[in-house]
Amino acid sequence: MKTKIKFFALPLLALLVLFTGCSSDDSNSSDNLFIKFTHNGVNYNFVDPFTTTSLSKNIRYFEGSDDTFVDISLWMPLVSEEGTFTITDTPFDVESYNANFSLGQDLNLDATAGSITITSVDSEYIQGTFTFSGTSFEGEDVVVTNGSFRAYNIQD
Repeated sequence: MKTKIKFFALPLLALLVLFTGCSSDDSNSSDNLFIKFTHNGVNYNFVDPFTTTSLSKNIRYFEGSDDTFVDISLWMPLVSEEGTFTITDTPFDVESYNANFSLGQDLNLDATAGSITITSVDSEYIQGTFTFSGTSFEGEDVVVTNGSFRAYNIQD
């Protein structure tokens, strides 16, 4: 009888250790990465924006297609630091701060005014707030408010 108990107890103990030792680690969960903002009274809240770099840093999120397409980009210099920075209408200046917003097929905007405030930056993450405005390519005045983000801080 003792042999049967040992025979069943050992695999049961191994399974218990396996499932206890492999619990998920939520400290690095992608749920901590986001980009949020308000446009025309609609709140947008997206998880997992991505960061790309080339000559400047771009924190971006997009999804959908055609009429459901949403795309937002925040551009900044490669080396980011804490502070409040004015958004300018100089998209080809890699040392400036810029923003773009598209909604559906009918709204496309390169921001001409606003600010990006970087509240926290370290080797892994960059976090902050933003607001911007401008006139869309279609001639519509567009305002994006209550913006906030937390994304990976890629440094080249």
